[in-house]
Amino acid sequence: ATNRTQETQQRPTRTTQPRSTPRREEHRPPQQAAPAERMAGNDDKQKLLDRIKAFSKEQHRDANEVYTAVVQRANVGTVKLGSLTLENFVALSAAFQDMVTTAPDPETAGAGDDGEVPPLPF
Repeated sequence: ATNRTQETQQRPTRTTQPRSTPRREEHRPPQQAAPAERMAGNDDKQKLLDRIKAFSKEQHRDANEVYTAVVQRANVGTVKLGSLTLENFVALSAAFQDMVTTAPDPETAGAGDDGEVPPLPF
């Protein structure tokens, strides 16, 4: 028993620091997710495509080329028709309408002031 008393006295005593209580996280309201963007309806997208195809045919241009020009004019970046948001659809529709109103009439394109088609140069 005496040996144990001497060992106990020789051991350095540990000082215990009070445990810090874990921080309680402040009560924060859950972050609300951004509202999902509304998608353009399939019927609306199909109507726009049909209008672009008809316009392309009238203008004797490739429909893909016209669609690409409309996307560039709308300044919406790269958009896939399947994931077209309503906001992008509105921008594309406006850009296409602008293109249609400013496009030259294919019947009179290159015509002189009197509406006649100038003769071919060869």
